[in-house]
Amino acid sequence: PFIVVSVMTPEQAVEARVREVERKIKEFDDSLAQEIGLRAVIEAIHQSGKPVVGHNCFTDLCRIINDFILPLPSNYTQFKTVVTSLFPRLYDTRVILTSDTFAQLIPSARLEDAYERVRELERTHRTEWLPEC
Repeated sequence: PFIVVSVMTPEQAVEARVREVERKIKEFDDSLAQEIGLRAVIEAIHQSGKPVVGHNCFTDLCRIINDFILPLPSNYTQFKTVVTSLFPRLYDTRVILTSDTFAQLIPSARLEDAYERVRELERTHRTEWLPEC
C-alpha cells in the first residue's frame, strides 16, 4: 500500500471541481425525480378513488405525508383530516383483524395467520362466519 500524490494545474483543479459540482447536481436531480415520481404515484392513487389497503400502516402513512406531502400535523385531528383527504378509502388490515368483529374469529393480527384461518373456514364450507356488515 502506498499513497500517490499528484499536483494539478489550476485548469485541472477547476475541471475537477466542475466535475464534482456536476456529479452533485446529477445526484440531486435523480433524487428529486424519484420524489416527484412517488408524489405522482400518490396523486394518481388519490385521483383514482380506489381503496388503499395496508397492514399496520400508521408509520408508513406518517412517513409518506411528512416526506412527500407536508410536515406532519401537530395533533391527531389535523393528521386524520390530512389522511382522509389524501386517502378517503384507507383500510388497515391490522386494525380490521383486531376489531371486536374479527378478533373472535381470527385470534392473530398476523396476515399469514388470518389467511390460514380464512382458508380453514372456507374448507369447512362455513359461510356463517362472515360478519354482518
